[in-house]
Amino acid sequence: MPFTEISEVGERGLIEMIRNLVEFTPEDPSFTKELVKGISNDMAVCRPAPGTVQLFTTDTLVEGVDFDLTYTSFKHLGWKSMISSLSDIGAMGGRPRFAVVVLVVPAKISVEMVRVFYEGALVACREYQCLIVSGDLSASMGALTVNVAMVGEAEESHLCIRSSARIGDLICVTGDLGAFQAGLIILLRRKERSLKSGNGADFEPNLLPHKETVEKHLTPRPPLVTVESILQRTPIHAMVDVSDGLPSDLRQTCTESGVGAEIQQQNIPISKHHMKSNTEIL
Repeated sequence: MPFTEISEVGERGLIEMIRNLVEFTPEDPSFTKELVKGISNDMAVCRPAPGTVQLFTTDTLVEGVDFDLTYTSFKHLGWKSMISSLSDIGAMGGRPRFAVVVLVVPAKISVEMVRVFYEGALVACREYQCLIVSGDLSASMGALTVNVAMVGEAEESHLCIRSSARIGDLICVTGDLGAFQAGLIILLRRKERSLKSGNGADFEPNLLPHKETVEKHLTPRPPLVTVESILQRTPIHAMVDVSDGLPSDLRQTCTESGVGAEIQQQNIPISKHHMKSNTEIL
């Protein structure tokens, strides 16, 4: 893609580009009542919907720690930045509503890269009915850093906090586990082979046979609609996003709830992608 230095358009020019991208009319008409002032101001102004509680979360992604630009496109990075917070809101039994995005950008990042990042973020916003309403930009002398803060809402009767698990509860997951890790394993192996080739520019990894698995890592999709449907039919005491892994997140839930847990290993639904990534020679 072309490379336009951010200094050429300035911070105001970059903000104007972002504003033109993120201002869209969502399908959900309740946004019109809840959003008082949006991205055209220094801060957003929102009013909560009657009869709901508000949920707040934030996630930070740092280059070299949480993502690798070797195999993560800016569009995928935009998607994943939003999904991290969207999933946290869903795991509380809520619906995502409004997001604030902060980018800390080094000189190697261009205007075009920022645009593609927001395009990826907006795909996630449209799919999960969420609005980007404000944000901030800052220069970095080091790594690219992304922070997303998000506001959600939930009916108080549907609120699921991890400290409310009870003795006798069943432990359930909303899908197979391990697909996200499987995609990462494949990408890391390809990167390793590229480095070993001595000239990464001459190495062309064949990811086509693993396209579906890699997509599980680059574009994870939290099942918020499934969770909302379950909450309408079944009382759930505690719920948590298991992005840190089932053992870790279940242990934390048990600790905060003052209960224990028993799992039969053979009953854990393991993704076919995870098993394939560990058995094939890539």
